[in-house]
Amino acid sequence: MRAYEVFIKAAERHGIPFVNGESVAANLTERGFKWFFRVTPVALDFARAYSEFLKIQKAAGRKTDNIALVHENTEYGNSVGNVIIDQFKKDGFNVGTKIAYSANSSDVQPQVLQLKEKNPDVVIFISYTSDAILYTKTMKELNWKPGIMIADNAGFNDPAFVKSLSNQVDGLINRSAFSAGKPGSVPDLFNKLYVKKTGGEFFSGGDEATIIKAIQSIDRRAAGKIEMKQYSTERPRYQPFAMIAALLWCGALMLRFTIPTFQTFP
Repeated sequence: MRAYEVFIKAAERHGIPFVNGESVAANLTERGFKWFFRVTPVALDFARAYSEFLKIQKAAGRKTDNIALVHENTEYGNSVGNVIIDQFKKDGFNVGTKIAYSANSSDVQPQVLQLKEKNPDVVIFISYTSDAILYTKTMKELNWKPGIMIADNAGFNDPAFVKSLSNQVDGLINRSAFSAGKPGSVPDLFNKLYVKKTGGEFFSGGDEATIIKAIQSIDRRAAGKIEMKQYSTERPRYQPFAMIAALLWCGALMLRFTIPTFQTFP
């Protein structure tokens, strides 16, 4: 996060567009930077999605009254955690337990014991890979697991976590950038249903090639429907000024060759 801030400040200072597909913290995305662009959802969008999900679960009869938020205490965890709490308050959800811990901890047993004692209905984790692995192992050792467990991407989405511990967190709800997956997979089927219903399709904004592919798809599907602004040297935007300059130059040449006073000028 700190490295991103250095890069962003440099981009702002030099007027260079900084296109970022990863940072979600409000202290980066909500500060009014002119040259910093985030191409996928930010913390507030995720908070709203979590809240909507819990509303659906509550309507279905599941318990959602007691919510715990567990986050690492760097700028990422603190910022995203505060956004989630603020949005939940607006939507009538109470985050009764908030546990901040040091990132890359060697022991999270005290935090898991606190969760087990409070026994919340919902736990939301904002953790990097090593912490996600440690929390999962510790919860299994202490024989405790929340009714609803939500992960804010990061460590819970790391291939290392998915490969080694995904079977221990069945039912985990995790947000992530979209990936169509293999033909016949759930994301692939979901994407096909979306295309059939809307005529559009999903794209992950995590890399330049995908962003370009998305732009090309939009151009292809919306040809003739969207007014495009052209910013190119090929467009004669300065034609009036060029004509005035040419006339002035011709006038100067006429003075140079017709009036003796101007003929003495170098």
